[in-house]
Amino acid sequence: MIFDSIKNEVKANNLTRENNYKIVTNIPLLREMEKAGFVKLHRETGKRVGLLYSPKTTVATYVYEAKDNFYFLGKHYQKKYFDGCFMPYVIEILK
Repeated sequence: MIFDSIKNEVKANNLTRENNYKIVTNIPLLREMEKAGFVKLHRETGKRVGLLYSPKTTVATYVYEAKDNFYFLGKHYQKKYFDGCFMPYVIEILK
C-alpha cells in the first residue's frame, strides 16, 4: 500500500498542470505550517524511510491532519487524500 501511495504521489506531481496543484514536499515549509497551526505532522516527517517492496528510500512527508483550506505565506493550500493513503497530503493550489 505504501508503494501505491508513492506511485500516486509521483503521478500527482507529474499531472500538476492538469490538476492545478502540486504536493508540498518541502519539509522546512511543512514545519513552518505546523508552527503556525495549519497542520500536524507525524514524528517521521522529514526522515528518510524505506519503500515497501523496494530497496529505494524517500523522505517522509506524513501529515496527520491539516486544515481543509488555508493561505500561508501568500499561497493557497488544501488538504487532499489520495487512493490508498491513510494520511492526507498538503497541496499547493496553482493559479
